[in-house]
Amino acid sequence: MLNIIDKEEDSAFLRQKKRSLRNTFKPTQAATIEEANLLCAWLTVSGRADEACDILREYAEHIPLEKSRWDRAEAACKAMLLLAYLEKQRGNKAESERLSQWALTQWLITGSRREDKSTLFWRQVEAFNTVTDMIQFCDMPHNNMCVAYGEHFLEFLYFEQLGEYFEEFSPTDQLMLTSALGETIRILKAQLLALADDGR
Repeated sequence: MLNIIDKEEDSAFLRQKKRSLRNTFKPTQAATIEEANLLCAWLTVSGRADEACDILREYAEHIPLEKSRWDRAEAACKAMLLLAYLEKQRGNKAESERLSQWALTQWLITGSRREDKSTLFWRQVEAFNTVTDMIQFCDMPHNNMCVAYGEHFLEFLYFEQLGEYFEEFSPTDQLMLTSALGETIRILKAQLLALADDGR
């Protein structure tokens, strides 16, 4: 069970997500790890990095990994890369690199994400643009948008933290990553603020 504390500044949306995780989180279930990752992503873009770090440290390095459970490994690696990203933002370069290397090693062990990394990145950019275009033509609830953009944020962190290790990840790719990650954070922050303003 995660020690997730309700805060006065929590929106109803965040309070509900925290309550759910307190009741359902299991380090052996990929789905609940992914939910915890999303909560920490939302806290991160909301300017609550310390709280996100506290939660991530409770589970990121304590997930039992099995080669046959690649979904659990994927979720664990995303948690580690988010924590690595936050440590980098704090100026803790050595710790950020340690966490990133851990994630990279796990992906190599599980054999996932074998595609050319530049191709994989541009596929993610296309998926991001598709979601953005789709939202313009449908009435998607704010909470669903927070989930969608939170997932894109976590995916872009894969390249943000590990891009330097991929020979095929070009300077052009890096420029697009900077733009796409910044836009993802901007949109996600706006959606979370909209939920708070609506009292949700």
